[in-house]
Amino acid sequence: MRVIGRGNTAEVLEQLDDKVCKLFYEGYPNSAIEREYNNAKLMQTMSIPMPQVYEIVHVGVRTGIIYSRIQGQSMLEKLLQDNDVNFLVNQIADLHKKILGYHTCEVMSYKEFLQLCIGKKTNDNIDIYNEIEGLPEGNCLCHGDYHPGNIWVDKNGKVLVIDFMNVCHGPWQYDVARTYILISEGDVPQEISNREEIIYMQKQLAEMYLKKLHVLYNEISQYVSIIQKCREYELS
Repeated sequence: MRVIGRGNTAEVLEQLDDKVCKLFYEGYPNSAIEREYNNAKLMQTMSIPMPQVYEIVHVGVRTGIIYSRIQGQSMLEKLLQDNDVNFLVNQIADLHKKILGYHTCEVMSYKEFLQLCIGKKTNDNIDIYNEIEGLPEGNCLCHGDYHPGNIWVDKNGKVLVIDFMNVCHGPWQYDVARTYILISEGDVPQEISNREEIIYMQKQLAEMYLKKLHVLYNEISQYVSIIQKCREYELS
């Protein structure tokens, strides 16, 4: 099986019949893999544009999920190729509105997800735990990792979303805030020659994304604050 992509948690391997295997690295928790699979199966019933999910498989000591293959490119790749900012912003905002329009409590609460990010409650993080507990409830479907690298355009121009590990339910403002952070604060390697220009562009894209959704920053600010605190644990 040929490796056609690599990420932080898994490799993507080419399969027969226009399928791929998202094969997680050895030692990655089976509970997390099963959660992604169940999240994807649920979202598939909602007619959200996404690759079809088939089954969990085992390859030696590693575990993977079989998906249909997308013949296309990520929105991030398309932006770098075409430099069409308006296309990217319009497409990611429109698809995000579609996802947030669904309601469910069949997936993890966003509060549970944030607490998973910071780990077991200790004296050092108890203030963050209490802050999370005090946040509003909600039942909007939240993708949890919605950014241009996880949104693809296939060869027919159809826009699809991938990566369902962080799917949860909560207020729509939470998922918009997380996307705002992922766009505006995504890592840019130090060795990139035009790094400052890219960082500036990220901020501009994030602001355009909010404007397209008709969302003001103060509507998501409390979620931005807690997500930033939790991401310090995620990235450490």
